[in-house]
Amino acid sequence: MQNKNTNYISKFSYLTSLLLILLFISVYMSGCSSSEEEEVQSQRELDSLEFYSQLQKSFGIYNQALSYNENSDTKNAAESFENALKQLSKIDSKILNEPGNYTWKQDYNELAVSIVQDYISTQSEISSGSLVFDFAEQFDVKYQKIEEVSGDREELPDGSDIPLDRNAAVDGYIEFFTNTDRGKSFIDKTLYRSGKYFPLMRKILKYNKAPEELIYLSVQESGLAPQIMSHAGAVGLWQFMPATGYAYGLGQDEYRDDRMDMEKSTDAAARHLKDLYRTFGDWYLAFAAYNAGPGRVNSAIKRSGSRDFWTLRGFLPGETKNYVPSILALSYVFRDPEGFGFRDVEYGKPISFDRVNVNAPMTLQQVADLCESDIETIRELNSELTQDMVPDYEDYYQLRIPHKTYEKFLANYNKATGIDKSGSKEPVFAGDEAGGYRSSINLTYYKVNGYEPGDPKSIASKNGRKKVTYNFKKKDALSAIAVFYSVRPVEIRIWNNLNYGEPIKHQQPLDIYLTEEKYNLLHGLNNIKGADIVKTNDGKRKAIDEYTLTNTGEDNAIKNSEEKNEQSGENKTSSDNNSDSFLNSNKPGNETVPEKNNDTEVNTGDNKTTENTNTGSVTREETEYSEESYTETVKAPENKTKTVKEKKKTTAKGNTVIYTVSEGDNLSSIADENGLTVNEIMELNGLESDKILVGQKLRLSGSNSSASKTSVHTVSTGENLTMIADKYGMSLSELKDINDLDSDVIVKGQKLKVTSGQTEGNTNSGKKSTGKTTHKVKSGETLASIASEFGVSISELKKWNNLKSDKIMSGQVLKLSDGSGKKKKQ
Repeated sequence: MQNKNTNYISKFSYLTSLLLILLFISVYMSGCSSSEEEEVQSQRELDSLEFYSQLQKSFGIYNQALSYNENSDTKNAAESFENALKQLSKIDSKILNEPGNYTWKQDYNELAVSIVQDYISTQSEISSGSLVFDFAEQFDVKYQKIEEVSGDREELPDGSDIPLDRNAAVDGYIEFFTNTDRGKSFIDKTLYRSGKYFPLMRKILKYNKAPEELIYLSVQESGLAPQIMSHAGAVGLWQFMPATGYAYGLGQDEYRDDRMDMEKSTDAAARHLKDLYRTFGDWYLAFAAYNAGPGRVNSAIKRSGSRDFWTLRGFLPGETKNYVPSILALSYVFRDPEGFGFRDVEYGKPISFDRVNVNAPMTLQQVADLCESDIETIRELNSELTQDMVPDYEDYYQLRIPHKTYEKFLANYNKATGIDKSGSKEPVFAGDEAGGYRSSINLTYYKVNGYEPGDPKSIASKNGRKKVTYNFKKKDALSAIAVFYSVRPVEIRIWNNLNYGEPIKHQQPLDIYLTEEKYNLLHGLNNIKGADIVKTNDGKRKAIDEYTLTNTGEDNAIKNSEEKNEQSGENKTSSDNNSDSFLNSNKPGNETVPEKNNDTEVNTGDNKTTENTNTGSVTREETEYSEESYTETVKAPENKTKTVKEKKKTTAKGNTVIYTVSEGDNLSSIADENGLTVNEIMELNGLESDKILVGQKLRLSGSNSSASKTSVHTVSTGENLTMIADKYGMSLSELKDINDLDSDVIVKGQKLKVTSGQTEGNTNSGKKSTGKTTHKVKSGETLASIASEFGVSISELKKWNNLKSDKIMSGQVLKLSDGSGKKKKQ
């Protein structure tokens, strides 16, 4: 028995020991497995962090490339696209094919394909060694290289992109251009200049996918004179005002004014006019807005109840009314000069040049010597330079020199001893522009198969698009949302600042920006413009100036809200005859066309001449609109309702129009709606500030007795008619009319009638009276603008600051008085 117990105990001990050993081994093995799993998991997290860090860097560089592209900075855009691909190439492709990394590969492919598509679609000059071609082959992105070649003399645009109407108004201007001495002289000069500038301008318009018919607008604006300036301050081939120029990337400083740059200004004009076309949906209205500003065109649309230019033409300012007919007349004469009596037409040689990046202080005469050319040629090629010197910047400045002279320029530069090269970089060749009819004009660009980005400058842009908002769901895929809205996933990321590797939250709103065409297609709208004029219950026609679409149902849980991003324009017209156009300033409503002897002003780029004739006054009838608000149902898949806001109330008393201020109104919006300026409304109503109250009555026409008071101004030394007109809030033409002046010549001591509430003793009431004794010159300012701002004359500024010319530099400090504290003689 004892032996049995002993054996039992021995067996039990053995089994217990065995179990303990097995348990130990199990625990040990389990610990090893857990440790290995933790190590694998830790490595994956490190790999993920490294991968998405590299991917996000590439995404950021790509986003910057698109920003450069939108701002027409082609050079930096190309460099950024290339750098984005270089960053992508740093990622080890092997890691993308490992199990469990499918999402990584999907994100990588999404970004890589987007960069390749946009790089190829936006850049016309890509090095054969660029990474983009390797990536295109790797991701099977098919593309075509397209070269457009023209023969001896390329046919001018014939209206295939913009209709070129011909009617009585157009014929009136054809008569002027072909049967008056001034008209024929203008055509002779501009035909010659067209030979020089049209090839380059058309190439830039093609690159921007803008209609080539726009070249006729440039003839109208400037007479194809790159450095011409109007009385209103518009400058260059396309007559950009300073603010609009800045908005489209045309900078100004003490060295240059990009508005006079033939390449940059044409690029900016193409983008500006396309923006206006997107706003109005009609090229003739875009032309009118380019001249007068969108506010005046919108006002004409509301007053006339039409969006047809020829119908609303009578409601536009006089100059603008004749602006489009004159452009159309030029298009006919330029396309067939011989048929209109111009024999043996001489065309200038197409402009051509080499581009060179320079970084040393040089005069243009030195540049001419290095090229073995002459200074006039260098000035013409670099018309944007306001001084005879190369801009002294820290970085390179791109200069134009005669075609095929770069090697000569570089050799002479290296031998030159009269140039300060200390701390300067060596000149670098930056391409050429070999324009010419006989040698043919080449335009090279790429087209990606199956990818239609529209305007290449607006890729992933918010400008000019309508916004819809989608609330993200947990089960959603970004790619599926992109397909639904006909955009790319990468664009949704850009619009919403979504980083790669970061999950999108449930119910996170995503903003998506659609072109008007895609937006209307999404909402099942055929032609919103057709609903702009409707009839109310009482049968009166009413203009719609705003609408809102409201969803009453949901489709696939997609909730949309809209927002329209619009470009604003700048009014270049004035009540006086503008020196940068040759339009007869007839009053709105005058449907007559210019006769042979009508008062027509032509800007030839040289001396301006004016023929005077008497024209009868024409009164425009005000168009009444019903004051009731109403709702119109638009046929759409989701039962959307079109709501029109209530029209603001206006009443007429004799020749005076009275406006009743509503909630949300301000002087600026009232001025825009009624084709006025804020200053005009303030003057009509005797307002000292721009504050107004709901229910307040405002005059929109007629006269303010205090504002129409006639007084006498005695001409002082240094004054001219423009300065005097500005002092009294008059236009130049009004000042000349009231004094029966046939020219701008005035003399010291001459007595002039002025119509203003101001008198000679208080003409500075509208000027700055800050007590400042000095002023630091800002970029873009001139002596004239500073004198006007502080209520002094140009001659006084020059005297107080010992200036021998009108040239001033940014940063220069000017005295505003003679030191006695007295700014201006009373």
